[in-house]
Amino acid sequence: MTCSARLARERRNYKSCNLSPMSQVTSISTAVGDFLREFRSDHGFTLDQVARSAREFGASWSASSVKNIESGRAVTSLQNLISLTLALNNLAGTHLTLADVLGKAQAFESPRALGLPVRRAWVDKVLAGAPVEIGHVENLLGGEEKAKQIITDFPEKMKGWLKELPKGIDLQTIERVESQNRSASLAEERAARTLGIRPDSVRVWAIKLWGMDLEEKADKLARERLESLEEPSPQARGAMTRALIRQIREEVERNGSLA
Repeated sequence: MTCSARLARERRNYKSCNLSPMSQVTSISTAVGDFLREFRSDHGFTLDQVARSAREFGASWSASSVKNIESGRAVTSLQNLISLTLALNNLAGTHLTLADVLGKAQAFESPRALGLPVRRAWVDKVLAGAPVEIGHVENLLGGEEKAKQIITDFPEKMKGWLKELPKGIDLQTIERVESQNRSASLAEERAARTLGIRPDSVRVWAIKLWGMDLEEKADKLARERLESLEEPSPQARGAMTRALIRQIREEVERNGSLA
């Protein structure tokens, strides 16, 4: 069998999948391990053969190292992925890519965005040299449905915020907060306890006042105080954060009660 024919067979075997997409959400380490186990079984290679092949390219692997990869316990660093792909191509005479060794997985548990796993196609593009940024909801498994849900639920969320927040908050500010769609930061949670309001309300007021969230503003002020590009100390950030919380309190009290 020619190299091109073998490669075509590998891609048919390891990229095709009859299972539903959700059943193929897994970790990258598990996906690589599943691929390696199946590839090794199909070709009749031993653990030691794979390890010896990897050592030809500088890896310090033993049969146990290969077994750990197959079980999903090994660290799937870029170096390990390259070493594994080199080893398998060396042994089998194939031309596998880094994307190929991810096997059949259709989505990965991590990284995530909006609480959703990234699609396999996005990871393949990143490995091929695309910018490492999620960008659009279609790069997430279930991303389109999540976006529709956010749009549908947005009016209800907005009503909840408007009931709690004092007057003076415009809808554009709330839309900007909603678009961030992330959990509250530690600084927002602490500020919320100090002010007696919800963390997302802290974010609303911060964006209304400064066009950025509390942590961003505190970091910016601390850097300006240093008059340098050095990293501000936690103490400096803490002092700025406390001053900003006082500003939020003043603004909230000016526009209405904290309740």
